[in-house]
Amino acid sequence: MSMESFFLVAAIFIVFMLIYRYIDRWVSTLPAETIKTVNRVGFWFALLSGILWYILKDPIYMFLTLAGVVVYFLFYSYDKKDKKED
Repeated sequence: MSMESFFLVAAIFIVFMLIYRYIDRWVSTLPAETIKTVNRVGFWFALLSGILWYILKDPIYMFLTLAGVVVYFLFYSYDKKDKKED
């Protein structure tokens, strides 16, 4: 891996961490049912695009899988908000 590739991956990781930190405030204001729905959609999107990536070997499905996983984990811990309020 060249230094340019390493710095690109490091920069992408840092951007993802900043997004994760600041989207936290926005996600916590959403209703619990919306959070659960987005979480499920992100999971199924990642699963289906991962299967398509495996079968078709097309790089676009790799990025779609990554997007689905990111969405799933952004909304992961907030689906328990509904249980805490009960």
